[in-house]
Formats: sequence, C-alpha cells, structure tokens
Amino acid sequence: MSGFYLNKIKYLTSKHLINMTAKKRVVIVYFIIFLYSLIFNELFSQRYTIEENLSAQLEVFPQEKIHVHTDRDFYVSGEKIWFKAYVADAASHLPITYSQYIYVELINSDNSPVNRVMIRQTDGMFYGHIPLSETPEGNYTMRAYTRYMENLGDDYFFKKNIRIGALSSAKNRLPQPNVSGSRRELAVRDDFDVSFFPEGGNLIDGIFCMVAFKATNRNGSSEIISGNLIDEDGVAFSTVASYHAGMGVFGYIPQLGKRIFLKCKNADGLEKQFELPQPVMRASSLTAVVRGNRFLIGVTKVESFIEKAEIRAIYDDDMRLYHIEEIMITAPKHAPSHQFWGNSVAEGSIDRELIERYRVSYVSDYLNLTAGVRVFPNGAISIRGIDGLPLVLIDGVEQHWPYELRDKMQSPLELIPPNLVESIHVFKGPSIIVFGGKGINGAISITTKRDMSVSPMERPNTVVYTPLGYQMPVEFFSPKYETQEQKQSVIPDYRSTIFWKPDLIISDGNEASFEFYTSDLITTYSVVIEGMTNDGRIVRQMEKIRVE
Repeated sequence: MSGFYLNKIKYLTSKHLINMTAKKRVVIVYFIIFLYSLIFNELFSQRYTIEENLSAQLEVFPQEKIHVHTDRDFYVSGEKIWFKAYVADAASHLPITYSQYIYVELINSDNSPVNRVMIRQTDGMFYGHIPLSETPEGNYTMRAYTRYMENLGDDYFFKKNIRIGALSSAKNRLPQPNVSGSRRELAVRDDFDVSFFPEGGNLIDGIFCMVAFKATNRNGSSEIISGNLIDEDGVAFSTVASYHAGMGVFGYIPQLGKRIFLKCKNADGLEKQFELPQPVMRASSLTAVVRGNRFLIGVTKVESFIEKAEIRAIYDDDMRLYHIEEIMITAPKHAPSHQFWGNSVAEGSIDRELIERYRVSYVSDYLNLTAGVRVFPNGAISIRGIDGLPLVLIDGVEQHWPYELRDKMQSPLELIPPNLVESIHVFKGPSIIVFGGKGINGAISITTKRDMSVSPMERPNTVVYTPLGYQMPVEFFSPKYETQEQKQSVIPDYRSTIFWKPDLIISDGNEASFEFYTSDLITTYSVVIEGMTNDGRIVRQMEKIRVE
C-alpha cells in the first residue's frame, strides 16, 4: 500500500509541476508581447518626432542645391564666362528658392578668389557673367553657392573646372575662314532696319520717354523713313520721321505689357514694322535739356500725373536735337566750385576760419556754434525745436538718415572726417523754401575741401567696408548679317560661343524657337540645351550641326 501511495504522490507532483510550467510560459509570452508593444509604440512615436524635427530644421535652415550651366569650359583672357544657375530645394528638388541672390566665384590654383559676382533673381532665374579681363593663363575652379548653403560648408557648393588659356595659343588653333564670295544670303532689295535707343538706356513704365532711332539700308547707309507709332490693335497715335542721316527722335508714354510698333516706309515705298522694346520696372530716367546757355541733366523717378506732365512740358517747351561728330570746347580756366548753389541764402554759416580754430571729433559738434541748432547724444539734430531730422547735403548731394539712430557715427554728417570740412551752412528760416517740401525740418549743407594733399583723419574702431553689389543682366552680343556690306565684310568671324540665351522659356504649346548666325568657321557646332521643369525634372539635350 505504501508503494501505491508513493507512486500516486509522485504522479500528482509531476502533474502539478507541468501545470505550473505552462502557467509560467503563458506569463512569459504575455510579458514579451507587452514589452514588444511598448518598444513599437516608442519607436513609432520617435519616428514621428524625428520627421517633425527634420521639418522644423528645414524651416529654420532651408537647404538648397545649385547647378551652373556655362557656355563652355575653355576661355582666353578678355572673354566672359556666361553662366546660368539652377537653384532647387534640396529635399524635394523643386525649383523653390529661398535665396534671392547667388554668389559665383572664380578661384585660382592657390585657392584664392580672383573674381566674385552676386546675381539677383530675375523672373525666377539666375544668370550672369564673369569677366576675364587680364586673367592669367591657368586652371581655375568656378564655385557657386547661396547664403543658406554656407551653413553646410564648402563640400555642398557647386564646383566646376575652368581652363583659361593664352590668347596667342588660342589664335594658333583657329582655322582660316572661308570668305570667298558672299558671307550670307543676299538681302531683299531695298531692305532696311531700324534700331531704337531710349534716352537713359531703358524705357520706363508710365513715364514719358524720348526714343532716338537710326534707320539703315542693306548697304549699311542711312535711310530716310517716315511712319506712325501704332499699338497692338493697329491704332496709330503719333507720327515719326527721320530728321538727318536716317536718325530721328520721338516720345511717348510706354506701358508695361503693352506692345508698341513703328510702322514706316522708306523713300522707295517699302513698308516694314518694328516692335519697340518693353519698359523696365524699378528704373529711373536720365534726361538732358537745354535752357538758354545752361545744359541741364536730371535723374527722375516719378509716378504722379502732375510730375509726368511737368516732364512732358520740358520737352514740348524747349527741345534741342544735335548731331555731333566731334566737339572741342575752349574757355578760360576757373577754379571748380562744388558748393551748393543755395548756400548764399542760408541764415547760419560756419566758415573755414572758425572750423580751423576749433578742433572737434565729430562734424556735428560744429553745429553747436550756431544758434537754434541742437545736437543730441545719439547724433540726432533739431533746428529751432522742430521735431524732425533736417535735410543734409554734402557738396550739394542729398544724404539719407538711417532708419534707427543709435550714435553719432550713424549720422550722415559723419560720412566725412572733420578735417575735410570747408564750410557748413544752416537753413533754418525762410531760406528752406529752396528745398521745397524736403526742407520742412530745416537743412544743413556741408562743403568739403578740395585740397588733395589733406589726408583723411583716421578714426579708431572704424573700418570702411564696400559691400558687394548685385550684377545687372547683360545681353549676349550676337552680330547681325543683314546688310550687303555686312555679308561681304572681309573681317573674319571667330566667335567660339555662337549663341547664348539664358532666359529661354518654353511656351504653353511645349515649343521654343530661336535663331542665330554661325561664324566663318567650317566645322561642327554643338548645341547644348539645359533646363529645369516646374516639377523639378532636369532637361539636357545635345545635338550637332555641321556647317560646310
């Protein structure tokens, strides 16, 4: 019996152990699942946290990529490196740029920049040129970047190898041109062309502008023409005629986006139509008129109708046209005067004798010698208690006050050192009428010395810094062979870059066209087209053209 109970107890004990082991396994499985769930949730939440942090990082420090397309890789001294830059978002590769400017440098073998240009975005595009005036022969690196790319270091900049050769070696590689016979196809008999030259260089939107023109025939000689200015609807609104040697002038008010044409005929009755250039935004007009024995030049940027009418009255009242081949002027020599013409009516003045008697650290300190003028510690000036800054002129040129004035060195009076001041005139009464509305708070006119032996006074803790300005777009020159004289010219055409147009835009019909004249070299030309679509796709195509 005892053996039976013992076996039974062993059996029960073994069964009990099995049940306990199974329970432990279930608990362990539940624990593993729970732990995995915690880890997964933590990783899942971390993933979203990482994405949010990356997005926040890109918002604070945007990352950009840049690619530069140049007209070629080999140049000689005196040429220009024509380039266009494509800037895109580094994350999406979309042409969404945060930068308004790019910087392009040419670096020599000593890792020193020999030229640097800043390019401003124009109609969503960056393009410009690097002049190679007197650049030594050698291997160079073109480097391009934006300010945001500087946060990541030089490794993220665009770099390209550029070779600049000597002019003599480049000439030796040029084949002889084929100038036998006609250079180009014969032009249509009695054909002519008209070139336009807006006064000041550009037409300005909404401003009355004068436009000179020159008409030439197929032989390059002057052509007599007459016609009308017409709008895009064909409505004529002004007559035009050449005055002398195919040259003439007319005036009108251009409007941005509105096309204007000159429809004219020559003496043989051939009628042609030429489109005038479009006006330029954010520009000023340079005008020149004659008043008696005075020749007046002005820079004007106006928007009101009254000011436009005043400009028009200047031309209608007294306009002079001159064709000058060469002119020589002789007159008695007078000491040049650089004083402001209205100084003689100023109510207060500080002459040179008084300036030399008192030695001051700041130009504005001299104003304490004039009654009714108060100079504040931060450099602000008040005339007769008027709550406003006065007009400041240096040698007759208006100077501007900063938006926020903290100390005297920010005052426009401190643009010159005190030892270069010749005289100071203060306008604080009826004399302010000579300045119009600008002189409502009074005016201060400073005249500087013209003694070049005077050296500028050094000022402690002061550094003169000239910031880099942005480069204005320059049109690539392509010669025209339209006249018979141009086509038969014996001057060879050795151009390397035949055509360059960085602002070519594909139309809605997915087409773009351009035309150009080849050089005199009988060779194979490479046509390289690069670009970027609105959705960030790169476009590049290269074709060959054989000229025989």
